[in-house]
Amino acid sequence: MSELQANTPQKNPRVFISYSHDSPEQSARVLALAIALRNNGIDVELDQFHQDEIIDWPRWCNEKTSHEKSDFVLCVCTAEYFRCIEGKVPPEKGKGVYWVGSLLDDEIYDAKGGRRILPIVLDEESETSIPRFLRGWTFCRPRGFDLNDRGYEHTL
Repeated sequence: MSELQANTPQKNPRVFISYSHDSPEQSARVLALAIALRNNGIDVELDQFHQDEIIDWPRWCNEKTSHEKSDFVLCVCTAEYFRCIEGKVPPEKGKGVYWVGSLLDDEIYDAKGGRRILPIVLDEESETSIPRFLRGWTFCRPRGFDLNDRGYEHTL
């Protein structure tokens, strides 16, 4: 049984997906991952499901990444995600990723670790795209988003 399913008995696991809007193709790939997870019984929160509803982005992220709302947070790591987390982009760019990264970094620090925040690298993305505070943890590399894909099954 997978980690996401084993840690949340008797209810569907709740997952928040954090990612950077690198390109329309990247956003579409993240959406495909979210839909595949939903199709396998995981309750997924993704900004793309709520774009017209989100008014206060920092508050929404704080709520959706909380233990009360999400059993797991999947961080889709790309080189751009890494740069945003590290604050290496212009101030007007990557604010959401930076904000979520700060929340997650604080959570890991407060808990002295934890297994609910999972780095994800898609396709051929380099492992160096994983932010420093998430390195050393298990990461997943789903490719096909189906149960025949070992990386996807590990994510589940």
